[in-house]
Amino acid sequence: MQVIRGLVVGLLVAGCNDPAEHAPLLRSMPEPPGTNCQRGGTAIVSGLDDNDNGVLDPSEVSSTTYVCAPPGPAVIEGSVIVHNSVEVAELDGVETITGDLTIDAPGLTSTSLGSLQMVGGSINIVNFSGTTIGFPSLVSAGWLRVLDNASLAAISVPAITSLNRIDLTAPAMTSISFPQLVSVRFISLDKLAGTSFVVNTSFPLVASLDTLEVSAWPNLTSLSLGTADVTKAVTIDGNPLLATIDLNTLTDTGMLMVGGNPALTAIGVSALATISKTLYISNNDALAALVLPSLTAVATELDGQAQIEGNNVLQSISAPGWTVFGAARYFGVNRNNQLPTCAAQALATQVGATNIDISGNNSAGTCP
Repeated sequence: MQVIRGLVVGLLVAGCNDPAEHAPLLRSMPEPPGTNCQRGGTAIVSGLDDNDNGVLDPSEVSSTTYVCAPPGPAVIEGSVIVHNSVEVAELDGVETITGDLTIDAPGLTSTSLGSLQMVGGSINIVNFSGTTIGFPSLVSAGWLRVLDNASLAAISVPAITSLNRIDLTAPAMTSISFPQLVSVRFISLDKLAGTSFVVNTSFPLVASLDTLEVSAWPNLTSLSLGTADVTKAVTIDGNPLLATIDLNTLTDTGMLMVGGNPALTAIGVSALATISKTLYISNNDALAALVLPSLTAVATELDGQAQIEGNNVLQSISAPGWTVFGAARYFGVNRNNQLPTCAAQALATQVGATNIDISGNNSAGTCP
């Protein structure tokens, strides 16, 4: 009975309000992810019903309170695919993704995953419409792949120290910066927009890596390892304006492939002593001299070979210390229009090659 009386009294009091006083009203609505609620939530607006129509109109709102969705889990087991800004917001508070993170979001123009520290698998950035993307807290990941992003000019990873592999294909990207990266095995840089590239400028703490690939940079004119070393493979190909290559820190590597760089005039390999698998120098139309002053051995491992072909103005090959070449490995010197055939034959004899293919060179050329 007390409850019923309370209700009756309340109704009577409400019914006796001064008509000049307007009733307070509340209204709630979904709040999208953004500044007010990182992961979205509910906006609760309040005010007086000035026109006494029983509805809180926008002009009557005097205050807004937000009830935000709680942070997501710190660890996500498995892989995540992000398609839009709402799904980016859902990663707020996530520190670890044990699988892959894929950002496949053609309409997304900016994002920064501020809490993410580790990705156990790959970070794949594809079809991203923005100019910059950031991972300010990321420390480690297995593989960073940036593909099919025509507008992406910069990727910010100021804290990352460890990656297994980096693949960047970004035609608007003019510079690369991984200031804290210490450990990486494989770097592939394709179709970037820069005019010069120095490994230790972009990766100042990387002393050595297994593989470096630089290909199809339309504006690249110079390339240098700086002080870095590459132990397994260096591939530099299809860079139309590349004029000079400085690989003077190389001492021993598995493969050296330089091809399809029509403006290339010089390859610096002053300290290179051994190439355990393949030496391949091809279709560098401005390369007049190939100088290998410290080279002693090539193709000492299975599947190795040496091939120097299609370098239209190549006139000389100097490798005075090269005396070891893998038994029965392929040795080819072909279609170097200005290289005397006798010079190619002399080199084959010097290194002890037996599986020899020498053709299409300058048969009229003379040798000392």
